[in-house]
Amino acid sequence: MKKMILIGLLFCLFGLTQANAQRIFSPQLQGFNGIGNVFYPNGFYQGQLSNGVAQGAGTYYFRDGTIFRGWFLDGWRNGPGVVIAPFQGYLPSCWNMGNFIGQQCPSLDTGQRNYTSNIEVREVIHDSYNDFPDSEADFVASNPDNYEIVKISSNTQLGRTLLGKYSGN
Repeated sequence: MKKMILIGLLFCLFGLTQANAQRIFSPQLQGFNGIGNVFYPNGFYQGQLSNGVAQGAGTYYFRDGTIFRGWFLDGWRNGPGVVIAPFQGYLPSCWNMGNFIGQQCPSLDTGQRNYTSNIEVREVIHDSYNDFPDSEADFVASNPDNYEIVKISSNTQLGRTLLGKYSGN
């Protein structure tokens, strides 16, 4: 319990709050429900949309090849997810309306994963790579073999750097 409180305080101190998180939505897709893409200058979201807002399972592809795959609610990261950085590893994460709350979610809804095992993350990497649309050639789509399947702790400098770099999309 003390460890969770310490991690929470560390991320508050580093400014990882909803204020710097990006809400995934598209005014152009308002009224659209289904699987779609929402484009931003630093990447794009591909996943479930409800009225043009990210809702459910989705993947955010960053231009540098980093992938965030997880769950969204009302456009915010919400629930379990994983940040996968090429040549660096992966960082399991749990989010509450855009705020990082820890590396593992305490309770999960049916169908959600915690992304904590190397085997599970390897599946996510290959699924994300295979789901990458061919028409988006200007984005980096690295060969999944270039991704390290090494778990990174949010308590390390690398973990804090990755969360800081990618939490705001």
